[in-house]
Amino acid sequence: MNESTRLLYKCIEGRYVKVTWSHKIQEIQGDIYLEKDRCVKNITCWLSVLTTGGALSSILSFIEPQISGSITAFLAILLSYFTVRYKDGQLEEKAKLNNNFAAKLHDLRNKYESLMTDILAGLLNDNEIVDKRNELREEEDLLYIKAPHTFPAAVKRAEKALRTNKESTTEEDEIDAIVPKDLIVH
Repeated sequence: MNESTRLLYKCIEGRYVKVTWSHKIQEIQGDIYLEKDRCVKNITCWLSVLTTGGALSSILSFIEPQISGSITAFLAILLSYFTVRYKDGQLEEKAKLNNNFAAKLHDLRNKYESLMTDILAGLLNDNEIVDKRNELREEEDLLYIKAPHTFPAAVKRAEKALRTNKESTTEEDEIDAIVPKDLIVH
């Protein structure tokens, strides 16, 4: 590989890494929204049960009516907060936006990976590499304009997934175990 091709390759390699990070962060942000959604639904359910139970106990006078009324009122306020703050389906919709964006980033990542493969295979000259790089950069720019919001927690989880768990890498033993023997190139 000549020096100009190597420089172009390093540039594309950097874009590949950035898109891989963005993909994982968006994917994890979607998971965070779904986790929060399940938590909010559980809290809302339990507050509904406890509020109803508190009202029922007030009616049946099992506990001191004044204490029972105060507890029921407090639980009703909490229930109202969660009901108003987290409208039904709101977190699921946010998760869907992040996951759809992650899917688009995954496609872009695959395009960068294919371009890197073509460069290493010597299938493209420098002008073709520049043209393909610029096409992908334009696609990437248009895509990021519509990027949904993410939280620092998603970045931390993505770092663990990519660096520690190596989720976007494939080891030789995985290839040997999954790819049919007659298709493996070593």
